[in-house]
Amino acid sequence: LLDARLVGGVGQQRVSEILQTELQAIGYSVTLREVQLPETYNFIKDLGAAPDLMIQTNTPDAAQPDPWARIVWGSAGGLNFFGYKNLQIDKELDQALSATPARADNLYRTVGRQLVASHELFFLADAKDTIVTSKTLVGGDHVPAYPWRLDYATLKRAP
Repeated sequence: LLDARLVGGVGQQRVSEILQTELQAIGYSVTLREVQLPETYNFIKDLGAAPDLMIQTNTPDAAQPDPWARIVWGSAGGLNFFGYKNLQIDKELDQALSATPARADNLYRTVGRQLVASHELFFLADAKDTIVTSKTLVGGDHVPAYPWRLDYATLKRAP
């Protein structure tokens, strides 16, 4: 039995249902439950009661990797919900802070590869989106951290 929790949103609901179906097809029993974001911060306090799987969208606060890599993958990160700890990753994140841009990029790449190889976290999608509008529309405000979100309220006809 796998206990899967999804953190709000229509996108997570649909992905969770697809994942549930796929896992059930290969013999797993999967229970889906929606949780609110504040509840996820308590998982680390009682890992025995934490879900086996959490489906959510963590969005970076910046284009530079450190603001999200450190809080999600670092041992002391505030979004490290299940207590993942890898001292090598912590060390490389620290080294990247004072490294040249090229060296920092390599360190962040190495951190990402180590994380994927650990199987502690996996990425279901690398969403790349394209928004096509009429050339008479201007002012669209796209928020890249949420690739499915276009703020339609900011659209208007070009002069």
